[in-house]
Amino acid sequence: MTEPFACTINGRTSQELPPDEARSRISATLGRMDGEALFAYSLWQQPEGVDWGDALPPDWPHEFIQSAGASDAMSVEIRRLESDEPRQYAIGKPGESRDAEDRVIVWGPSRRELTVAESEVFTAEEASQVYRFYYENKTVPPGYTLRLLDLTYPKPEASK
Repeated sequence: MTEPFACTINGRTSQELPPDEARSRISATLGRMDGEALFAYSLWQQPEGVDWGDALPPDWPHEFIQSAGASDAMSVEIRRLESDEPRQYAIGKPGESRDAEDRVIVWGPSRRELTVAESEVFTAEEASQVYRFYYENKTVPPGYTLRLLDLTYPKPEASK
């Protein structure tokens, strides 16, 4: 049996996604993102053998897809395990150059800024297609690009 999926909104509220409603809920939530009251969304699969409402492992989820921003401009990232090590990637649209000018996505009540390539900026409709594919396959659709993110903190000082 495939374990059910859940979503997290704004990094705080999580809920199980009923399989018969998952696709429509994913699209609807991404479409409601306004960059302020609703600014972040992630989709992840529950751990094997853990029922909704049971305590999750403290470092869960290991793998997910997430977005930040608003319905007209959001980033989409995937985190997955590779040789038991977590790797997180910015997802880019197929056939688009990374050489275009970068865009800044502003999100959240503190108005955080995230700089991404133009090819990594999605509308809610575009992001929904990636999320639906992830829901069915636990990966990104063929042709999309992945840019490895350096999530070390604090960032090492640049050499002078």
